[in-house]
Amino acid sequence: MINVRIWLHIALLGSFALPWLKIPIIVTVVPVAGYSIPYKTNALANQLSSLGVITINNEQMYSLYLMLLAPVISVFVLVRLLSKYNANIYLDCTAGVIAVLSCLYILSNSGTIVTFGFYMTLIVSLLLVASPLFHRKKENTIRVHNRAVLK
Repeated sequence: MINVRIWLHIALLGSFALPWLKIPIIVTVVPVAGYSIPYKTNALANQLSSLGVITINNEQMYSLYLMLLAPVISVFVLVRLLSKYNANIYLDCTAGVIAVLSCLYILSNSGTIVTFGFYMTLIVSLLLVASPLFHRKKENTIRVHNRAVLK
């Protein structure tokens, strides 16, 4: 189960590096990776507020920065797993829930400009949310098997 957890967290980190959005601008398309969404959105909000078009408070931007918690938790779990320390299985679920919520937030605000990296993040994060279920099921079957062997 540890190998599966390692690969899921590596996939989550990789999917955040892939383009999530393709924003069409006049004659070109600008890809935006998952890691850079909060920073690019903040820069755009600052430019729009300096032009006087719209004012966006920093409090409205904090929800975008919360999406970066999922990769931070994944790095923490990877370091723990690769250094042979046991990382809590519920950290997988937490990283997955944060990633799913950020995907839903991006999807509700961006519409049809999402790309492959977004969908890969959504699938991997759903697997991370379900990973405690797989972990418990495997432990129970091992325990039952050991009891049968001991009798």
